[in-house]
Amino acid sequence: MRSRLTVIAALTFAVPGNSQDVVFPGGVTSVTRPLVMLSNGNYPGLPCMEIDVNGKPALFMIDSGFGQCAIDKALARELQLEKRGHDVVVGIGGTQKQPIYRGAVFDLDGVTFEPRIIHGLSLRKFSHGRGRRIRGLIGGQFLAKCVLTIDYAGGKVHVHDPDAFEAPADAIEQRLQFSLGQPEIRAVIDDGRPLRYMLDTGAEMHALLFPAFVARHGLADEPERLLAGAVRGHKTAKPAFFGRLERLAIGELENRDVPVMLLAEIDGLAFGADKRRAGILGSALFANSQLTFDYQGRRILVERGHSTGLQPMSGITATRSSDPDSDLLVVRQLLALPRPGTTEPVELRIDDRIVAIDGAPAPTDPTALYRKITRQPITRLTIEREGEERVEVVWRRLGQLPRVALPKR
Repeated sequence: MRSRLTVIAALTFAVPGNSQDVVFPGGVTSVTRPLVMLSNGNYPGLPCMEIDVNGKPALFMIDSGFGQCAIDKALARELQLEKRGHDVVVGIGGTQKQPIYRGAVFDLDGVTFEPRIIHGLSLRKFSHGRGRRIRGLIGGQFLAKCVLTIDYAGGKVHVHDPDAFEAPADAIEQRLQFSLGQPEIRAVIDDGRPLRYMLDTGAEMHALLFPAFVARHGLADEPERLLAGAVRGHKTAKPAFFGRLERLAIGELENRDVPVMLLAEIDGLAFGADKRRAGILGSALFANSQLTFDYQGRRILVERGHSTGLQPMSGITATRSSDPDSDLLVVRQLLALPRPGTTEPVELRIDDRIVAIDGAPAPTDPTALYRKITRQPITRLTIEREGEERVEVVWRRLGQLPRVALPKR
């Protein structure tokens, strides 16, 4: 079976300091907003927060992999923003020519930010079926002017005045480097040497390895050992494989049994390939943590609290039906290990509609589905198949994924 997720890891050819300041009113040193996680059912989700844009509330994804800020083109038209030409956005799947606008003002409970320019993107398909629509991206252009904490564990986003921010005493600090407006950190697979990774909260997986790195180390030379999947970029889906890293260390931050995606090929700019970056570290790697971006201090801060494990993959990608008369979640992709003693995967099928979970009505939100099916080892699903038939199936939580290891030198 194939599993597919969407990645916006776009970049523009600018550094993140080219913007207005984030303005804190007198006496205010931070503001807190609820964290909204938008899942596709397979991962914990994409971190978002609601902001006011020219007085209109809109949901924006926090995307450290995007060097600027972006707004959905439909919202830009609705707000009658001034178009100021075009720029090229590059990401997995190729390049896109997109408009740039002026005149947007962000407001977070009195804390304001007015980017000199903001990129226009088509984001409707990106968040389709996730329960809420993403109307823009908060990227490096904003992060460079404040200190921002994504409290994945606590469900909040904190925006701090960098002049008043004090790092928590128990936080693990990791230095940041920047390339093309994107943050990079060094991490170690197993007991290898430190390699550079883009830190991308707009990618919902735990870790992704780029094609040049995968090919050089022969990590996908035995594809029958791995789980087959795909990653969707701006325009097309590209082959990928899934496994796990036994160890992934970011300085003092130790991670064990990390789900990893191996990209088989890529169109467009390959992010500098193997000589610059080994891959991407995404939101799922920090989903039990507080992750703070301090661009001016050139560092991130990670607080894990009492939880040391990682949030798993569920194996089920499911989003809302496009049928206006139905709010059921529809299975889009599956990632499943064969059952013991067989070569067959689970009984669940693509296009099944999830009616009930363990006898109770199924959630209509992919994020709630993810939480339910990763909470217990076995889940009993009532599904509607081919429009009429109702079938009871058993979904078993993903076991240990096949190991991906670097060859010994």
